[in-house]
Amino acid sequence: MRGNQMLAPRTVILYNKPNRQRASFHAGSAFNKQEDPSMKALLIGGTGTISLPITRKLIAQGWKVTLLNRGSKNDLVPGAEFIRCDMNDAAAAEAALEGRSFDVVAQFIAYQPDQVARDIRLFTGKTRQYIFISSASAYVKPTRNPVITDATALSNPYWLYSRNKIACEQ
Repeated sequence: MRGNQMLAPRTVILYNKPNRQRASFHAGSAFNKQEDPSMKALLIGGTGTISLPITRKLIAQGWKVTLLNRGSKNDLVPGAEFIRCDMNDAAAAEAALEGRSFDVVAQFIAYQPDQVARDIRLFTGKTRQYIFISSASAYVKPTRNPVITDATALSNPYWLYSRNKIACEQ
């Protein structure tokens, strides 16, 4: 199974499109709330097409989930904590995150290399793992093989969005 579904006992992939930054966690004690009730995830975004199922899955598994977003769809995820903030306002984001730390930060709404660089500055020392969500559109077009793997070249000269996602990964 792919996406945010269970692959094996306590193994979850937190990204459902093929890309180099896909993160899978073999949880061990991390996903067992009885053993470690304090696993904390910050999802930047968290209410979109890709991120909403992940947000719901983490909450169902007992994670303490915090969403940092502009707050327009937070009613979709009862059980999460919310930080209402525009991530593109670096000073406001830094103030909103003051004194907080997370086991994992997943960035769903970065589209430019400077946004990823900002996140690296902002989350260094505040998280054990940072996950940048890229895009399948970053892979070579037209595809030479219908199956996209980590060996598929990153190259898409046709769409600026894709070129920016590639630059974020580099």
